[in-house]
Amino acid sequence: MTAGNGLPQVLILLSDPILERVYRAELGSPHYCAVWCEKGERWKENLLAFSYDVIVVDLGLFPNPQDIILTLRKLAPDSAILALCDPLDARTVVAAYQNGVTECYLKPVSPETVRFSVEKIVRKKKLLSMSDTLNADLIV
Repeated sequence: MTAGNGLPQVLILLSDPILERVYRAELGSPHYCAVWCEKGERWKENLLAFSYDVIVVDLGLFPNPQDIILTLRKLAPDSAILALCDPLDARTVVAAYQNGVTECYLKPVSPETVRFSVEKIVRKKKLLSMSDTLNADLIV
């Protein structure tokens, strides 16, 4: 799921444009191809047009966080989801994990923490891909 340039793809859905710039700077070249979508429906178009390794989503953007997680799972089943939740919303955190979120953090989250989490997710996906390739080679 990497771009033509070989970089892992990261979609960022955040409500705060300042945080978005900080996160995108932390996740940008040369390590990742980070794409930001504004609030609204354009993120769906992005998910239908491109494949992303990781989706960083602020669940506070959406009135029903559980529905958005299910929609992300449906539109991007191979993408890992890193969710950011409001600190006073423990039910959303539990529901996020129940609905397939890879990692969940309470806001505010430092850009370094987000980058570390994305790195960990990308490394794990690469290892799983290598394992699948090795297993396929052994079967043949």
